[in-house]
Amino acid sequence: MRYIYISPRAVEYHCRHHIQTRKLHGTKLFDWGKLKGGDWDLEEPSSLKTSILADMLREHFDIGVAWQDTNLFAHKMDQIAKRGKIDGCRNRDELLARYARLDIIYDELQNSGHLLSAQERGQPFTDDLFVSIGRDGRFLFAHGGSHRLALAQILNIPLIPVHVVMRHNKWQDIRELALKGYIHNSLKTHPDLNEFISQGQQMTTNKTLQTKVDALTARQNWMHNMALPGGIYTIKHSATVIAPEDGDLERQRKVRDLQMKGTKDGLIYALPLKSKTVLDIACGEGKYSFIAGTTAKHVLGIDIDDIRIEKAKFIKDALDAYNIEFQIMDLYSDAFKALPRFDYALCLGLLHRLPDPFNFISTMAEKAENILFEWKTIPAKLLNHDIPWAYHRPGGLYEWHNASLNFEERAVAAKGRAGGGIDRASYWYMSYAAVEAICQRAGFGYFIRYSRDALYPDHSRNPERTTPRVMLLASRSPVKLMGQSSTKASVK
Repeated sequence: MRYIYISPRAVEYHCRHHIQTRKLHGTKLFDWGKLKGGDWDLEEPSSLKTSILADMLREHFDIGVAWQDTNLFAHKMDQIAKRGKIDGCRNRDELLARYARLDIIYDELQNSGHLLSAQERGQPFTDDLFVSIGRDGRFLFAHGGSHRLALAQILNIPLIPVHVVMRHNKWQDIRELALKGYIHNSLKTHPDLNEFISQGQQMTTNKTLQTKVDALTARQNWMHNMALPGGIYTIKHSATVIAPEDGDLERQRKVRDLQMKGTKDGLIYALPLKSKTVLDIACGEGKYSFIAGTTAKHVLGIDIDDIRIEKAKFIKDALDAYNIEFQIMDLYSDAFKALPRFDYALCLGLLHRLPDPFNFISTMAEKAENILFEWKTIPAKLLNHDIPWAYHRPGGLYEWHNASLNFEERAVAAKGRAGGGIDRASYWYMSYAAVEAICQRAGFGYFIRYSRDALYPDHSRNPERTTPRVMLLASRSPVKLMGQSSTKASVK
């Protein structure tokens, strides 16, 4: 029997189809080896993480609740009373003994970091974990080994052995293309395609990506830490960065964390971009273009830095982000003027760097229906942001917190990160009301303000130089986002 080895966190949902066929045919192996079309993989699944089993395991292992005091134990005892037997147990003592064995399995897993297969345990293969694979390569829990799967998830075991019960026809089409050598970069690490990619080929792919990342780093430090296929990162490994290998629930968890922290990333994930077009101005290496591209129809990222655009194109190719493109383009060029109108524009970290932000905002109004701004300004405790003021400050202002949060030393940051290192200039600090007033004149009538003060603590020796970041969504119609409703323009 062939095993494939997958991350336990990649199995997040039950497959309802197998529950139905087991009821109809009386066996959990009825679907074994089948290729099946239709929408069985799209049926509303139930989450493994919210199941009564997962709740019981968290109660016992995380909180210390005794097995017999958990809700699932009471449910199993009720089933024994009704049916006479459940999970091979006929009474309370047998059920307690079954769950006591989970304590042993938990300790073994924690000590070894390895989940044994049924073959390694000397058990029949029916005691293994079984999954099915949907049209997009998503793993769905079929049956068997649910307790071991949950324990592996709790203990963050990297890989576990599973058998594949059934595959969707469309996924099988992808496997057949892989057999001929046609595999998208985003799928080259998929466990169900490993048999078509030799270990040497996979190592070569990962080594090529890492070599390219290192070469680009030598030319210019990375602004952002981004994840590539195969566990490659532009700066360093991070458990909080959303990675191509993350499953749906893991991705959703990370997005929620970003939104709770008030980050730009979280706000962009919340934008209603489905079927929309997006213009990312001064996109740098494309981090926010890639976030927008997870839902947008098309994203165009532009920047004047040719190396950063080269980096963005490299990541685009690695991720097979077909709906995103990058171009070297100046904001004041004829090429920019010739751009079509977009549904959304991202203007992040730019306003305070422009010599003339006022005319820039007016120009942007001709290019987008909605604009998300982020810029540096003076804290509200010093100047009232409900008054339209703009303060010009020539000369350099070094944002040490940016360097420290991106794993850089002062000397490294001075080499040229983010447009000039410690000697780069800041031009304009503007209040919310000032940006709103200019936007209002350009046809935007609704605004939502977001503060990022908590993300920018004072790391300088001069607290009066603290310059928090703020965000503003300008729209031509009423909008509601992340629990906030837009306010109508009030600047006269």
